[in-house]
Amino acid sequence: MTTQDFSALSHRACKILTLVAGVFLLASWTFSAWHAVHDRDERLRHHIKDIANLADVLREQTREKLRVYDQGLYGISRSIDTNQLSNPDPAVRAEIHRILQARAAATPGALQFFVVDEKGIVRHSSFALDPEPIDLSWRPELPPIMEGPEGTTILIPTLTG
Repeated sequence: MTTQDFSALSHRACKILTLVAGVFLLASWTFSAWHAVHDRDERLRHHIKDIANLADVLREQTREKLRVYDQGLYGISRSIDTNQLSNPDPAVRAEIHRILQARAAATPGALQFFVVDEKGIVRHSSFALDPEPIDLSWRPELPPIMEGPEGTTILIPTLTG
């Protein structure tokens, strides 16, 4: 074999090796792209499942929290004579305060329970025996209740201020 034959063979081998390396590189990139898409889809399915699980947990926690508040409000409605809510007698006011205080303490997550009159003014509270007569009639939840039947119970979001 001459040097020229060896050079042609070496040149041909380089071409074949380059072609094989190119095919291998293309296959590797294709596999990497497929794997990335597949992995992305798998992660997406996993995250969607996690979100669905979190939504289920949140729904159950909300249901339980509302059940606890409902029990607290039901206990208050069974314990307080609504005819006595406007009674100015200090002993009656102290008893209503005691009931509200006990129910707030027994209701996990409840900051306070309070009673408003037909005008939306706070008259009784679990925080204070003689609460400041705060006007809550501006709250969007109250006007429909104030116009409705007496003794209606509502839950409103935490008040600040």
